Amino acid sequence: MVPKNLAPLKIHARCVADFPTIREHVKYCCGLGLKLFIPTPERHDLEAVLVGSGPSVRGEVKNLQKKNRERFPGGKYLFFGIKGGHDFLVDNGIQPHFGLAVDPLEKIHKENFLKKAKECKYFIASQCHPTLFDTLIARGEQVVIWHLLTDNLMKWSQEPDSPIYNHYFIPGGSTSGLRAIVLAYAMGFRKFHLYGYDSCLSETDPKKPANLRKVNGELCEGKDEKGRDKAIDVFIAGKKFLADRAMASQANEFQELLKAMHKPDDPFVVRGYGRGMIQTIIRERYQQGAAECLP
Repeated sequence: MVPKNLAPLKIHARCVADFPTIREHVKYCCGLGLKLFIPTPERHDLEAVLVGSGPSVRGEVKNLQKKNRERFPGGKYLFFGIKGGHDFLVDNGIQPHFGLAVDPLEKIHKENFLKKAKECKYFIASQCHPTLFDTLIARGEQVVIWHLLTDNLMKWSQEPDSPIYNHYFIPGGSTSGLRAIVLAYAMGFRKFHLYGYDSCLSETDPKKPANLRKVNGELCEGKDEKGRDKAIDVFIAGKKFLADRAMASQANEFQELLKAMHKPDDPFVVRGYGRGMIQTIIRERYQQGAAECLP
C-alpha cells in the first residue's frame, strides 16, 4: 500500500523548529514541576478514540456521540482530542478524556484547546511552545509532559546534566496524529478508532478542484517557496486524493508505523472512520488480509 506516485517525490518530513529552539522549549517545561508521562506496563481492554481535525470528522458526529454513550468510566471508550479535535469534541457535547499536542509553534495556544473540557488531562509534548504550557496551567488544567523520540533529543538525554536524562521517549511519525497512536499504545491501549485522520484536503468548490483548503482554513493552492504545486495528486487503491506534501508523507509514515508496532504476541487493531486517505489505506490493508486493520 505504498502510494505509487510518492516515491519519486522523495518527500521528507522535518520539524518546523530547529533543535536549539526545541531544546529551550524542553528546558522551560521541565522547570515547571509538571508530571512526566510514565508508560502503562500492561495492556488493557479499554479502547482509544483518537479524534483529529481532518475534514471527514464533521460527518462522524453521530458516530462519536454514540460511542460517547459508552464512555469511560462505565463504558470502554476514552476520547483523545488531538489539537483542533479537542474543541471539536467539546462543541459537539463530548468531553475528551485527554488533550494532545506536539507542534512547537507559538500559535498552537491561540488556535487549540480554547474550549473548557471537564476533567480532561493534557498530554503536551515537551517540544511545544512555552505559551501553550502557560495557558493551560493558568487555566488550572492537569498537564503531563512527554518527550518525542528524535535523534537530537535522545543524544541530549544521555548527558548527565540534561533535564531529560534517562527520561522515557515516544517514537512514531512526524505528526500529532501518528504520535497520538503510539502514546495511546504506551498507555496500554490496543484498540484504536481513528477520526479525522484524513491526511488529505477537501474541495471547497467542486467546480474548482484546485481551490483547496485545510481544515484550519489555510488555502492550499498555487506554488510553494520551491516552485512546486502545494496540492498534489496521490493515488490509493485506484482512488485519487489531493494532499499537501506533509499529508502525503504522513500516509506513508502511517503504514511504516503499523509495521513497527506489530508484535505477534501483543496484537492491536485499528479502524478508520470517514473517507480520507488513511482510512482508505486501512480498509485496503484489511482487504489484503492485514490482521491489525478493521473495515
